[in-house]
Amino acid sequence: MTEFCMVFTTAASEGEAWKIADSVLAKRLAAIASVHPRITSKYSVNGKVESATEAVLVFKTTVNRAKELAVEIKGMHKDETPEVLIVPVDGGLKDYLDWIEAETKSPAVAGK
Repeated sequence: MTEFCMVFTTAASEGEAWKIADSVLAKRLAAIASVHPRITSKYSVNGKVESATEAVLVFKTTVNRAKELAVEIKGMHKDETPEVLIVPVDGGLKDYLDWIEAETKSPAVAGK
């Protein structure tokens, strides 16, 4: 059985988040992209605490597509070192997981 994961990232704006989501979905790197348009994050950079308003993206995909998805996010992201976290999924509704698997097959493989 295919293994599944969720990939989390943030973007500087809702617009940037949707741009990343559209590209990821067009390339079938994930089956779904959920965009949470506005959060406030506090973080430490070089010993200084900063804050920023961001959008959060959560992708549902397969482990096989996660690394390529991470590369796509990095290539489109405005940050030099974007947050990209890959979290394994321990289980789920079989029909939903089957759907993720079907939607993340490359177009050349889909339908096989």
